[in-house]
Amino acid sequence: MNGCHGVTRIMGRNVFDGLRVSINPADTKNNAGGVAYAMSPEQAFAQLMLTGTFNNTYHVSGGVQLESFLDLASRVGPDFRHKAAVYAAENGGSRLAQYAAIAVSMANGDVADGFNAAFKKVVRGVPQVRELAGIFRSGVLGRRSFGTRPKRLLKGVLEGMPAEALFKGSVGDKPSFGDVIKLLHPKPTDDSQRALYAREIGRPYNPELLPVLVQQYDTFKKDGGVVPQIDIRLLQGLGLTDTQWVSVIPGFSWQTLRMNVRRWHEKGLFQKFPGLVDTIAARISNREEILRARPEAYQLLMAYLATKAQFGFPSAISEAFQDAMEIALELVPSFGEKVAIAVDVSGSMACPLTGDRAGGTSNVRKVDVASLFAAAVLRKNPDSLVLPFHGQVLSCQLNPRDSVMTNAEKLANLCSNGTNCAAPVRELVNRKVSVDTIVMFSDDESWMNPEGRTTGPSTSSAYYTGAYPATGLMDAFTDYKNKVNRNARLVCVDLEPNMTTQVINRKDILNIGGFSDSVFKLVSLFATGDFDGDLLVKKIQSMIIE
Repeated sequence: MNGCHGVTRIMGRNVFDGLRVSINPADTKNNAGGVAYAMSPEQAFAQLMLTGTFNNTYHVSGGVQLESFLDLASRVGPDFRHKAAVYAAENGGSRLAQYAAIAVSMANGDVADGFNAAFKKVVRGVPQVRELAGIFRSGVLGRRSFGTRPKRLLKGVLEGMPAEALFKGSVGDKPSFGDVIKLLHPKPTDDSQRALYAREIGRPYNPELLPVLVQQYDTFKKDGGVVPQIDIRLLQGLGLTDTQWVSVIPGFSWQTLRMNVRRWHEKGLFQKFPGLVDTIAARISNREEILRARPEAYQLLMAYLATKAQFGFPSAISEAFQDAMEIALELVPSFGEKVAIAVDVSGSMACPLTGDRAGGTSNVRKVDVASLFAAAVLRKNPDSLVLPFHGQVLSCQLNPRDSVMTNAEKLANLCSNGTNCAAPVRELVNRKVSVDTIVMFSDDESWMNPEGRTTGPSTSSAYYTGAYPATGLMDAFTDYKNKVNRNARLVCVDLEPNMTTQVINRKDILNIGGFSDSVFKLVSLFATGDFDGDLLVKKIQSMIIE
């Protein structure tokens, strides 16, 4: 049965042998002012490496996030810092966090303990060099100059790349590729590099020595003609005609199509070239292209929501994104037979997931992504209980056979009110519903305990004695273990980077920071295996960087 009320009892009363599960007192407060558990420096650093946006969120500013990250980067030590940067690079973590971690080591002179190997894994081309240059120039590290060794390392990246690859990676500014050349003074390794460097900094050069692609691009900018098949960002602002845009669209990658369909709609291309709709819709929903591109679920959600929000947008393309979602989620694993999915639909979850930032390209909300994950889990685990909550558990009805997008929208539309992460677990306790795994999708900023108080004693006085109350969620889960199912596991997926948690990491509790598709795999492994709750830190510590 799906829904939040009318939950039936799945198993009879458990009879426990031995001592009751104990509860740990909270030791800090979260950004919302509620009691919480402080993460270790390694836990907090690893989470920010994977999920840090460093933009303004509902509870904390981007500047505060960055300051916390830089402090943690110094506290965790160079070995963990370097391994975490590589782990983030290999698992789709925060790019800015990766570069900032490497920059801290460069600024501090921490070049031992695998730094060279980590540097090569993280800094692979012009975009990364630009980002590091921008970090140093900002002064956030307490210095604006590179120093001899960092400069040599960054120069080496540029000098080891063919000129065409340098050009392809040069898109962007602040600093621009030309600025980077002036800062680093890389030594050209051939005539093609020499000509490209001169071109970027406005010095005389022989155009015939440039890579063919650069020549084609410069010729098109000057004289028009055939549009080169090049990064779409380099074509923006060149005044392409509608016909020219249509001519190059077939050559774009699946991901480029995903990211630009709104722009082409705004330009009126779908209205002027009716066949273009069917062409793009067919590619968006093409199984082979989807599996090759491996889009993240939230990327498809963003595309779907964005297209639906635009007036007059072709429904065929929006529907294609729905089809793409169903294909992309076919590999989502099962979490076992008895699963409860708690979805935070409180007011703070209405904040954009990528942060409130000027000029942000997406306003997809945390509640949208939480609902998406919940709907995806329900699709693979159709007997799951779905419990949306804010200050209390809400009533809802979801059909596992409905599309993932449809169910996600139903949940997201409930968003309002305060946050009580204990509410769904307390509901399971009161109704004595036994499940093997409870999965909670939230921003982890709970400030209400099970009685609606922000202060006061724990309701589980039989299991806890201390001057500082436990969190409501820790309290409720302890009750659940003692009264319903001693073998239950709890997974808390924190969609917003925080320095605190509502439950401690231990063998039966897993805290996950982030919203990549790897969450599905981690939850499945934890639900079906015997993993310690501090899995992420241990995975990073055990890495061997080569």
